[in-house]
Amino acid sequence: MKRYAAVLIFLSIYFIITSSCNELKRKSDAKHESFIRGTYHAWWVILGVDTSSAFHMLHALENMVDVKLMKKTLTGFPPNQHPVLFEIGKEFNCGPSVSSALRSDFLEFKFEIPFVSSFKSKTSVLNYKQRLFESSSLNSISSNIMYGLDASKANMNMSDSSYEIKLNQDTFKANFSTTDNQPWIRVRDFSFFKPYETIMNMTWFGRRKYGVCAEHNYDFDTALVKPSRAHLMFNKSMINPYFPTRTMT
Repeated sequence: MKRYAAVLIFLSIYFIITSSCNELKRKSDAKHESFIRGTYHAWWVILGVDTSSAFHMLHALENMVDVKLMKKTLTGFPPNQHPVLFEIGKEFNCGPSVSSALRSDFLEFKFEIPFVSSFKSKTSVLNYKQRLFESSSLNSISSNIMYGLDASKANMNMSDSSYEIKLNQDTFKANFSTTDNQPWIRVRDFSFFKPYETIMNMTWFGRRKYGVCAEHNYDFDTALVKPSRAHLMFNKSMINPYFPTRTMT
C-alpha cells in the first residue's frame, strides 16, 4: 500500500462522443455526437511510473502498434517517469441530456494512461482510458458498445473516505484523508490543480480496435475541490499486469 496525493472533486459534466478520431474508418468528414450529462463526485489520483513500465502497460491489453507514449509536460515529473491517472468516484443523475428518465446514479472507476499519440488520430495528444469498472450492468454494457471502453460490472462500495471494488477474486481498495477542517475551495483558487485539468481536457479513447474518441467538457468554473491523501491497494491483474510493484509519485 502506498500513499499518494489526490484531490476530491465535485463538478458538473457533459461530454461528446465522436468517431472522427480514427481516420481508418474513412469517415473523416462524418461526426456522430451523443450528449451525456451528469454531476461527478470523485477522487482523482495522479502518480508517476517509470517510463519502461508505462510502455509495457500501454500495450498490455491489446496490440496498439499505432499508439506510443509522448513526452509529458506536467510540472514535477522527472524525465524517467510517466503520469497515470485513477478516477475513483460516483456519477449522479448521469445519462442522455434528452430525458431525465434515462439518467441514473452509479459508481465508476477509471484507470488511464495520458500523454499518448497515434498516427491514426487527428488529435496530437490523447488519453488512453484502459480499464473501467461500474456498479451498473446497463452502464458497463453501454460503455463497451457506445465508446469501445473496456468496462466491467463489479461489486463496488464508496463512503466519505473509502472505495472498494471486487471482481471475481480481485480487489481494489482505497482510503482517503484530508487535513482537519479542510474546506471546499474553487478549482480556480487551487494552484496545484493544473496537472489534473490538463489530463482531463484531453481527447480520450478506449480499446483501439473500435477507433472511437470522445471528449469530456467539465464545468471547472463551478467545480469544488479538497486536497486529499490516498492510500491504494490492489491486485495488479485487476488494473494492469505491468503496473510496477514499487511506485513513486
